[in-house]
Amino acid sequence: TISYCALECHDAQFDKSLCNTSVTVQGPGGPLIDHAPLNMAVAPSARDDGQLLVTAQGIDAYHQQLVDDNAERAERAASEEADKVAEEKLTALVKPGWLIGRWVGAKAGSDACSQTGYIDFVRGGIVRLGDGHDSQGRWTLVGRRINTISSNDTMAFDISDADNDTMSTLLINGETQDFRRCTPSEMRPAIQPEAAPDMMPSVDPPSSDTPMTSGV
Repeated sequence: TISYCALECHDAQFDKSLCNTSVTVQGPGGPLIDHAPLNMAVAPSARDDGQLLVTAQGIDAYHQQLVDDNAERAERAASEEADKVAEEKLTALVKPGWLIGRWVGAKAGSDACSQTGYIDFVRGGIVRLGDGHDSQGRWTLVGRRINTISSNDTMAFDISDADNDTMSTLLINGETQDFRRCTPSEMRPAIQPEAAPDMMPSVDPPSSDTPMTSGV
């Protein structure tokens, strides 16, 4: 639809004009208002004597570009809205109570949950590291940034994505790392089977039958 038209030039010899107008293009994301050049033809009206009939024809390539731009803007707006929803959902999930638990690398086996390689976030801001040295320190969660301080190490990383039992993190040096939460059964150390007691060689008991001797 044409909102207004500003005449830029007119050639009376050829009855042609060029104007710049505000055109509303309807696309998948809603209307887009932009300026587009139109080719216009001016000719005497066959119906009304003394009147001029003006017809306008848009430049197809330009109009198609408007439609494409509108679709791109709509796609970008939808993506931004999806990112906003995901951001709000992540912010609502990542709370200190959610973080409580034992975490290991996303691809770590079950033994990592009870031996080495885990991070244990405990209530009260205590963190235990399964690093083979039984390190213990403090942790804080500010927004989506986790800070841990222990006698052996200091770490800080941001949670970039998460659900109930997994999280993706971004370290301050730009590296990424994925974690998963250990299940209660994984946190119990494996029970080693008891060794069978050594079997002593059996000794036959002495026979109750004793040989009788005859007196002489």
